Amino acid sequence: MFLYEMLLAIVLAFIVIAILAPSRRYRAESGTPLLVFFFLLLFLLIWAAGAWLTPIGPPVMGIYWASFVIAAFFLLLLLFALASPPDTPRRGSAIEPGEPGDDAMVGTIVAFSIFFWALLIGAIIALVFRYS
Repeated sequence: MFLYEMLLAIVLAFIVIAILAPSRRYRAESGTPLLVFFFLLLFLLIWAAGAWLTPIGPPVMGIYWASFVIAAFFLLLLLFALASPPDTPRRGSAIEPGEPGDDAMVGTIVAFSIFFWALLIGAIIALVFRYS
C-alpha cells in the first residue's frame, strides 16, 4: 500500500507539473532545476495530504485514490490562484545578482528558500508520522 500511494502521488505530481509548466516561461538554463524542486515539493505535499485525508471513494489496489486526486486538485487550484499571468509586462529593469541595490532580491531568495525547506521537511515529518 505504501508503494502504491507513493506511485500515485508521483503520477499526480507529474500531471500537475504538465498542467502548470506550459503556462510559465522558463529560461533554458534555469527552468529545469526549478521544475525538479517544484516536482519534489508537489510530490511530497500530494502524498502527505492524500495519506492524511479521510479515505474517499472505492479502493483500487488497496488505496483510496480519490483522496490523493482531491489533494492534487486543491494544490493545483491554489497554485493557479497564486501565480501571476504569464504575459504580464515587467516594469523597470531586471535585477541581476551582483548589481547595486539587490538586497531586496537576496532577502526574497532567502525567505523563499527557508519557506521551501520548512514545507519540504514538514511534509516529510507528516509522512513519517502517518506511516509509523
